[in-house]
Amino acid sequence: MDAVVRGDVRTLWSVVFIDMTVASAIDADVLEVTGDQAAAQRFFTLFGLPPS
Repeated sequence: MDAVVRGDVRTLWSVVFIDMTVASAIDADVLEVTGDQAAAQRFFTLFGLPPS
């Protein structure tokens, strides 16, 4: 286990599809990451929209 991520749907959506970073979500206290924060950031890049 590299990272465990906890947050609500709106926050997860914002990190994946909008412009919220994992760090800013953690700072806003709407996302909790246990473990490797860089691994959590990499995880979210797997689900983004393709470049236009």
